[in-house]
Amino acid sequence: MEYRDQIASLVGRGILDRRIFYKDQKICQAHTPADNIWVITKGEAVLDGGNLGEAKYTKDAGSLYGDVEAILGLDYQGDLTAKTPNGVEAIRIPATKLLDALAEAPPMIQALVKIKSCRSITAAEMMKVKELELDVSVALLEAYNNRNSDKGTSDV
Repeated sequence: MEYRDQIASLVGRGILDRRIFYKDQKICQAHTPADNIWVITKGEAVLDGGNLGEAKYTKDAGSLYGDVEAILGLDYQGDLTAKTPNGVEAIRIPATKLLDALAEAPPMIQALVKIKSCRSITAAEMMKVKELELDVSVALLEAYNNRNSDKGTSDV
């Protein structure tokens, strides 16, 4: 059975529930407990960087959000907001379902899942650092150009 069929089966049996979010409606909010995992099934949502400053990421059909935070016991790291004009359809999976299943997994699988989750958070933090480096570079270049334009010269 394909994973999409498995998810549809769980929704059909009431184990998971499907939600509709209108354009600009928040699906989940940064700095609140990651008590649900969201699977986008239709439309697009935008993940504001939250702790990552101005970074924005598009989440579309098949995208997950909240899984890494739930596994690591963190709050949501950013705001997830519906952006499609006709709204976004998402499946809500209570984080406890994932955590309960993970607790039953062999210790090696538990460790690998936690390592992978830590790596995801680390990669996101590295993107934040690179974004800040770019912001500083742009600000320095603008200051340099403004200084030279005030003098009536430009080297760039």
